[in-house]
Amino acid sequence: MSGIHQLVLGYAVITDVFYKSQLTKGFFSGGYAGTYLATADRTTYSTETTAAVSGANLSQDRYGLAAAGNADRAFFCGGYTGTNVATADRTTYSTETTAAVSGANLSNARRQLTAA
Repeated sequence: MSGIHQLVLGYAVITDVFYKSQLTKGFFSGGYAGTYLATADRTTYSTETTAAVSGANLSQDRYGLAAAGNADRAFFCGGYTGTNVATADRTTYSTETTAAVSGANLSNARRQLTAA
């Protein structure tokens, strides 16, 4: 049995959405280390190694943001830069790049939010 299990109207449904070949890395972006950061780190699961990837850095230094994604991309949204922000950045895994996507900005500027 593979895939993601979803509960739909009381029935367990197997949905093969994610493929092992696409689930090879993850990104950790932003944060605070005495100053706000835009840094993006990529963790490669098979080798259990992490390295900074400058092309995937966020569009602005911030912390307290949230991220959600799928097998192809992730969105890092909101956060704090000295003030709350609504900014949405999209990281594309295949190209290891990040860009601001204004159409995906949050409806309200905020920080310390959660995502799923």
